[in-house]
Amino acid sequence: LKRPLSPELEVKSEDEDEGCYLASQPPRKRTNLDHLSAEEKVQRRKLKNRVAAQNARDKKKAYIDELELHLENMREEKRKIEEERIRLQAENDKLRSQTSQLSLENARLQERNLELENRL
Repeated sequence: LKRPLSPELEVKSEDEDEGCYLASQPPRKRTNLDHLSAEEKVQRRKLKNRVAAQNARDKKKAYIDELELHLENMREEKRKIEEERIRLQAENDKLRSQTSQLSLENARLQERNLELENRL
């Protein structure tokens, strides 16, 4: 006997009328394949396997497409960050050069200031 779908259904013993037992059970979700020959069962299994394999390939393709899109987005973001890094590096170099020039000018002006103070 098959297990009942819910605990409320009572399980009848084997000696009770089999027809009565089947009438009290709800219809099975899967169809019974006893009427198919062995070759038909093999063909049915092959077809189901082929469909399942195609579904798996489709799912994998969708996943790969999603990964490729994500990868392209990451590459674009990396490119923008690299451009920003190069721009900031150039700005940093320019500011360092200005700082160096201003430091030299400051030292020169301090020397001149000392000379002027010594004259007084």
